[in-house]
Amino acid sequence: KKKKKKKKKKKSSARCEIWDPKEVVYPSSNTDNTLSITTFARRKLFERRCRKSEEACEKALVEVDRQDVVVAGVESLQVQIDHIVQAARLYLDSIDDKSTPPRGSRSAGSRTTQPGPQQQGQADDEEGAFEPKFVGSCRWMRGRLMHGEKVLLELDGKKTAGNGGKDVAGPDKIPLSLLLEAADLPSLDLRSDGHKRGSKGKAYRMRGVVLFVTISYTNIDPEAWIPLPSNTIWYEYRVLRAPYSEFSHVEHLTTSGQAQRGLEKDE
Repeated sequence: KKKKKKKKKKKSSARCEIWDPKEVVYPSSNTDNTLSITTFARRKLFERRCRKSEEACEKALVEVDRQDVVVAGVESLQVQIDHIVQAARLYLDSIDDKSTPPRGSRSAGSRTTQPGPQQQGQADDEEGAFEPKFVGSCRWMRGRLMHGEKVLLELDGKKTAGNGGKDVAGPDKIPLSLLLEAADLPSLDLRSDGHKRGSKGKAYRMRGVVLFVTISYTNIDPEAWIPLPSNTIWYEYRVLRAPYSEFSHVEHLTTSGQAQRGLEKDE
């Protein structure tokens, strides 16, 4: 007897599309520090076979069509990061004994009475003297994106190009391609190490990847020959990739007809 061969569904080829940054970024909560960027999407169209009022139904929704979409040029997307740092005190050691401590700072044997332009203060309960509290923004600090000991990008919030060619203070803007390089992931087209079903042989672009971005702050110039503290703050970005991880969202969109559309996004 001849065995009947099961009909396999035809796999549609992936289509490349240009998305607006508002479409690429998946909405996230305002209370967390996560950012989801879409690199690949799978559109599925389902047809409802049963009415919602029916008491029993074997399968309410049946997939009738699908389309894979690769988001074009996502690596060139600029990731905007605005961050601040707060410290209770800044301790300074003067390089020159004749020099006075910078305004709004603390050093051995001295106490300030006025806060600096980037500092806030609170009263000391015991002495009633002013205790400075440092608060800094990336809009005036200097920073850099690192990959090991290599500097991938120098950042200076005070020299962000504005309208009309003028320099204005602004948040950091880092291309996604550099964040991937900092995570030791030169390309999203490399084979993923994800462990979920269907991941074998697929690229990171198709399966998603999880990156951890950390920012560290210091008041010691990282390029100085003599590491002495100062009233200037520097910061560094470092990126780590979570191994054996994938990331995706499922978004359900209901149409006006009998069909229902589902959108799976890999980030």
